Amino acid sequence: MPEDNVWLAHRRAEQQALTRLLEALPADPGRAVQGGGCGGGNTGPVPLALRPIPRRTRP
Repeated sequence: MPEDNVWLAHRRAEQQALTRLLEALPADPGRAVQGGGCGGGNTGPVPLALRPIPRRTRP
């Protein structure tokens, strides 16, 4: 494949961008957060009470 191939140029640019992204990530990310915006002292899953959905009957 020639070096001036458009697909190859875009693929190499994509690889370089992904490499920069991975280098920007911390080596030791620490503890994962469960759920968006959590972390207010909660150390585990939040229990949810699920109630059954009533079935509709046809007339």
